[in-house]
Amino acid sequence: MHAILEIGAQGRMAASQLAQVLGLEKSSVSRMVRKLVEAGELLSLIHISEPTRR
Repeated sequence: MHAILEIGAQGRMAASQLAQVLGLEKSSVSRMVRKLVEAGELLSLIHISEPTRR
């Protein structure tokens, strides 16, 4: 899958960065990333220092 290759080449990146590299909408990339994480193909890192929205 192209997304996994790009992440491997670029290293850590936000979904918005991946969307830009792939030329896709951020919402599409977010869904794709979620599915890859659920399948165990990708690890998701959440920035603890970012405030959560309530």
